[in-house]
Amino acid sequence: MGMEGYQTLLANYIEVNLAFRRQLQERLPNASVTNSPSPITTFRFYPKTVCWLEEREGLLTKDEIVEINEFNSRFAEVIGEKRETVYFGNTSKQRLVEAKGSDERMPVYAHKFFSISPYTTIDQVEGYVDFLVENMGAFKQELAGV
Repeated sequence: MGMEGYQTLLANYIEVNLAFRRQLQERLPNASVTNSPSPITTFRFYPKTVCWLEEREGLLTKDEIVEINEFNSRFAEVIGEKRETVYFGNTSKQRLVEAKGSDERMPVYAHKFFSISPYTTIDQVEGYVDFLVENMGAFKQELAGV
């Protein structure tokens, strides 16, 4: 494969992840990317309004962070049941953030998209985001008791 082949492969990983980031944030208004561009995209969802910047800066309370973490953990269970269709990783401690009014640093629950197949193309990203859109819609309806 050589150096040029490896560089081409890495460039594809980045391009696919950049396309995923764009579509995720365009189509899911309650989603926020939580890391810098790389071959892996970490992201989290919010029950209401995205407040990742405030959360990262320590402006949310411990209770607010716990609520958001629980929302993401429950959603991970939903999409995890369908992992044979699309698999998204997750972590209960992507990073630690300060919590307003607390000395305790709180873990941030995040989902992970990583495409390490050289056969994954930008054209396939829409399907991954469709999966999240459909499942988030159903998840929110379930939470609302609809």
